[in-house]
Amino acid sequence: MAEKSRELNELTVKVNVDVSEAIRGLKAVQREAKKATQALAEMQSYYETGEGRRLFTRWTQDGDEVANVRTVDVTDIPTDVLARELAKRDE
Repeated sequence: MAEKSRELNELTVKVNVDVSEAIRGLKAVQREAKKATQALAEMQSYYETGEGRRLFTRWTQDGDEVANVRTVDVTDIPTDVLARELAKRDE
């Protein structure tokens, strides 16, 4: 009886799972993550070179004469401040 009890306590399970679809999905996610990382690196490089500065140019014009040309860097101005300024112009 004790021998039978011991045999019942031992269990061997063999599991065969097809994970190829899950692996394909994970590889697709990895590819997209690499693309996003590359895009962020390019954008960071773009801003570091100064090409990504947000500039606003204003001037006065009288007929063919253009005067008071002024370029303002609005990169560091908070979005809510810019939105309020634009809203004032729509009134």
